[in-house]
Amino acid sequence: MLNIFLGAINRRFFSSLFFGNKFFILNLVFCLILNLLNWLIAYIKYSLVSGHIALHYNIYFGVDYFGSPFSIFIMPLAGLIILLINFILAYFVIARTKLLSYLLIGISSFYQVLLFIATILVVNLKT
Repeated sequence: MLNIFLGAINRRFFSSLFFGNKFFILNLVFCLILNLLNWLIAYIKYSLVSGHIALHYNIYFGVDYFGSPFSIFIMPLAGLIILLINFILAYFVIARTKLLSYLLIGISSFYQVLLFIATILVVNLKT
């Protein structure tokens, strides 16, 4: 009896509007891959560094913000938090308005791309 109940819940959960839509699944996979790459790049570059690293570059003054090597992990963490919040909100909103859920997912993908570019640029800063 319990297996039938759990099976019905799983079928209803995964065959919902959200997980049945390829746009949502592809964007989720894309965002997770970019976020994982952000974590890997930050870990590979700054796991063995001691001292301060450059975290911000200004075209007028050059490098203007230094921090500990663990500060570079703020960008992937922020991306993961935004990803989770947007996908949870989109999951609960899709039944009412599909446009808002599409916007949330699109913004999440755009934000992950921007964070990936920012991580690449910060890693390539020469001080």
